[in-house]
Parts: sequence; structure tokens; C-alpha cells
Amino acid sequence: MKYIFIICITLLTITACNDSVKRAEFANIQLNLQNGANQKVVIERIDPTEIVAIDSVICDQNGKALIRTSPENTELLILQFSNHAYIPLIVTKNRNTSVSADFNRISSTFLIEDGYESEIITTYFKRLFYDQQQSDSLALVLNQAAESANFEQTRFNLINTFNNLFQQHQAFADSMIRRHPSALSNLYIINQSIGNHRIFNMSIDSSLFFLVDDSLTKKFPDNAHVIKNHERIGKFRKSIIMKQLAEKRLAAGNKAPDFTLNDIQGKTFTLSDLQGKTVLIAFWASWNGQFRNDLEMLKIMYQDYHKSGFEIVAVSMDEKEDFWKNAVTTQNVKWKNVSDLQNIHSPLIKMYNLSEDLPIFYLIDEKGIIMAQNPSMREVDDLLYEKFMK
Repeated sequence: MKYIFIICITLLTITACNDSVKRAEFANIQLNLQNGANQKVVIERIDPTEIVAIDSVICDQNGKALIRTSPENTELLILQFSNHAYIPLIVTKNRNTSVSADFNRISSTFLIEDGYESEIITTYFKRLFYDQQQSDSLALVLNQAAESANFEQTRFNLINTFNNLFQQHQAFADSMIRRHPSALSNLYIINQSIGNHRIFNMSIDSSLFFLVDDSLTKKFPDNAHVIKNHERIGKFRKSIIMKQLAEKRLAAGNKAPDFTLNDIQGKTFTLSDLQGKTVLIAFWASWNGQFRNDLEMLKIMYQDYHKSGFEIVAVSMDEKEDFWKNAVTTQNVKWKNVSDLQNIHSPLIKMYNLSEDLPIFYLIDEKGIIMAQNPSMREVDDLLYEKFMK
């Protein structure tokens, strides 16, 4: 009996310990939603590659609900409400979070109480939600003014107002990130938008993205979101190095890479066939508005210098043949039009260091040597005038 008693006590102790561990693995979110009686709340988890709905709760008559999650460590969640408002959260196992808001004014009244990260999220997203509402109001006024006599002036004023709003918000977000570079909430902040405009662009604001990556990788080396972000930033850092090498390879004085493509009649064309002529290579696409803006000046230069040995090779980065051919027909141009119709899969992208910012130009001389890498129309005209007219 004595041994049986000891075994029972031991089993009870083990069971109690296991229950304690299980309880400790949960993160509780206490929701207090004023005017939120019987409202449904959907809980979504932001995985590194997708957003997944993991649970839902119904508030009681007092607008209260207990949300229990079981994060492996620290997770990024979103509380989605039936009125389309949402609240972002960062939850950690073994910690409780309190969320309160007025259901009728969630974006301006929500409060998250869970320490450091929650203070940042509350402060930043209240500002973001307000500025998003301001942006939506400007868009509404613009739509309503579409048929008015002074539409262009109204549009100009609204764009200026939005630009000021955007710049002020960008400065606010930048300041918050730099004050708290190792906060996980930066993964929310640095990827936000107002209207259709991303607040931060990785190419323009690379130092900010690098700061967040370095700080988070040091503090949270095992967090799945931090690891995924680090992989993304690592690819971007590599692309910068590759771009710098490509720019050096394609700098003035170097040989232009040769290529062979089909022209618009389906005949084979090779760039080196034009040796002996000065050639402007224009990388463009049918959907690119800036190339349409450059067309008139290109036509003038072609007319002025073609008899002196100037050629234009327009390389379309389109994927659909009909779009390409229709655009060329509309342009009514006489220069060489070629394409491989591979768009982002074209080997020309790496060969000539192309980006989405089309058009991109290369001016090469009669020996196939690069004279200018992505010059402006004015720079091209100046170089051609100096070469042929002096």
C-alpha cells in the first residue's frame, strides 16, 4: 500500500506539472469591447508567408471575450471585427494581453496593455488609422469633383494636401522606428501603406530596412518573422551588390553586350549587325507611359541624325505579342523594333541591368562601345549633336 500511495502521488505530481506546462503555453487576450455585445471577432495569425484565420469568438452581453492562443514563442496576430476595423497584436506565450476599444470607434479608441511592444503598436496605428481616414476623405472629394469646372485645380490642391499628409506620416513612422529599432512591431510599421502608396520603399529607404533587420536579428535570432525578413533583406543587399557590379560593367567605355532577337516581322536581328553606326538601345514596354512621353523627341532625333549613321533599336519588354505590335503600330515609327516576349524572364534584364523603371536607354558608338548608360533625352541629343554636327 505504501508503494502504491507513493506511485499515485508521483503520477499526480507529474500530471499537475504537465497541466501547468500546458497552461503556461497559452497566451490570453482579454477583450473588452464597449458597445460590442454579441459581436464576432476573428483572430488571424500572420505567418511569414500568409495570413491565416485561427479562431473566432463572440463577445458576451457586456462586450467581453477571452481569446486564448498557443504561440510557439512570439506571434503576430490581427483581431478582425465585423465593421471591418482591425487591431494588430504581438502576443507571447506565458503573457496576458488586455485589449479595449469602443466598437463604434475602434481605430481611434483601441488600447493594448501588454508593455513595451503594445505601447508602440497603439501609438503608431492610431496615427496610421487617422491618416488613412484623411486620405480616404481626400479621395472621396476628388471623385465628387470629377465633373466640376475647376476639377484640375481641385485635383492639384488635393494632391498637395495628400503629399503633405504622407510626408508627415512618413517622418512620424521613421522617428518611431529609429527610436525603437529592435521592436518587433517594426515589422508591422515598415510595411504599411496609405492609399496605394507604400510608406517606405526598400530601394529609397534602404538604411531604415537595414537598421530594423540588424537590430531584430540580434535580439530575436530565432523568431520566424525575423528570419523571413532577414532572408528578404539579404536578397536585397545581394541585389545592390549585383547592381553595382552591373553598373560598373555597363559603364561608359565598356563593350555593350550583344544580343539576338526577333524583330516585329519575325526576322532575326543581332545588335552587332549595326557596327559602324551610333545606336540608341531603348528598353520599353507597351504599358509604360514615360516612353510615350519620350517618343516625340526620339522621332525628332531619328529624323535629324539617321542619315548621318544614327539608329534606334527599341527592345520591348512585353510578354504579349499583340500588346507589343499594337503599340508599335500606334507609334508609327521606322526604327528597329525587337523583343523576346519574355518580360521578367528575359535574359536581357541581367545583361543590361534592367529594372521596372522603364524606359532605360544605352547609347553606343560605331564600335559597340557604350557612350552613355541610361542618359536622359537631353543628354542623348547633346551627345548626338556633338558627334554629328560639329
